Amino acid sequence: MKNALIKDTLREIKHSFGRFLSIFLIVALGCGFFSGIKATMPDMVSTAQTYFKENNLMDMKLMSTIGVKSQDVEVVKKADNVKGAAASYSKEVFYFYNNQNLVLKCLSFNDTLKDDSKNKMNKPIVVEGRLPENDGECAVEVKMSSPDTFKIGETLKFAEPDTSKNLSETLANEEYKIVGIVASPLYIGYERDAASVGNGTVVSNVFLREEEFVCDYYTEMYITLDGIKTNDIFSDEYRDEVKKLSAPAVKAFEDSVNSRYEKLVSDANAKIETSQSTVDTLESILSAPGTDLQSL
Repeated sequence: MKNALIKDTLREIKHSFGRFLSIFLIVALGCGFFSGIKATMPDMVSTAQTYFKENNLMDMKLMSTIGVKSQDVEVVKKADNVKGAAASYSKEVFYFYNNQNLVLKCLSFNDTLKDDSKNKMNKPIVVEGRLPENDGECAVEVKMSSPDTFKIGETLKFAEPDTSKNLSETLANEEYKIVGIVASPLYIGYERDAASVGNGTVVSNVFLREEEFVCDYYTEMYITLDGIKTNDIFSDEYRDEVKKLSAPAVKAFEDSVNSRYEKLVSDANAKIETSQSTVDTLESILSAPGTDLQSL
C-alpha cells in the first residue's frame, strides 16, 4: 500500500512537474523569508539599542499645562532613580509651500552641554552640513514628505498659526537659514507628532538652538533613569520598568508644578483683591454726598 502511494505521488509530480516546481519554490521562498526575518529582528533591535544609547535617548517625557520651569527640572533631578533631566522648547509653525501652509515643529537643542553630559539627551545626528551655531540658523530633517526647499543654503520663513499672537513671542526670528540635515533618535519611523494646528499633522521637524526661543517657560522635560535592566526598549518589560522607576520623578514633578500653580492662583487672587479694594474705595468716594466729580 505504501509503495503504491509513493508511485502514485511520483506519477502525479511527473505529469504536473511545472506546477509542483512552482509550489515548491513558493514554499521555499516563504520559508527563507520567514527565517531571514526571524534572524534579522534581534540584530535590528540590537542596532537600535546601540543607536539610542549613543545618542542618550530619553526614557520618559514630562509635560504640564502651565509649562515647565527650571525649578521643576532641579526638583526632578533630585528624585530617586533619575540619571539625567533636561527641559526643552517646542513650537508648531506654519511654512507656506506649494500654495499651502505646512505644519513644521521647531525643537530646541542645547549646544552648551558637553556630549558626555548625562543631561544632554536626544542628540541630533548630523547627516549633512552642521548644527546651527549662530542666530537665524536651523537644521532640518529630510524625509519623503519634506518640502523640496529642505536643502542646505535655503531659507525658511515661518508664520504664527494663532492669528491672535505674534511669532516674536516665541521665536527670536521669522526666517532661518538651513545649515544642516539631521536625524533624531526621538523619531525612527515615518510618522511625526500630531499637530494642534493646520491639518493635524507635522510634516517635518526643524532644530533650533535653545537661545532662539524667547518663551517664559519650557514646553517639556526629558528624563533618563537608573536601574533599567531590560535591554529591549520595545518590550513590555521595559515599559513596566520605566513606569516603576519613574514614579518618584513623576511625583516630584507633579508636586513642583502644583505648588507653582497654587502660587500663580494666590498671586492672581491677591491682585484681584487689591484691584477690588481700589474699586470699592473709588465707589465710596464717588457716592459720598457733595462729591465734586470734576475735582476728581
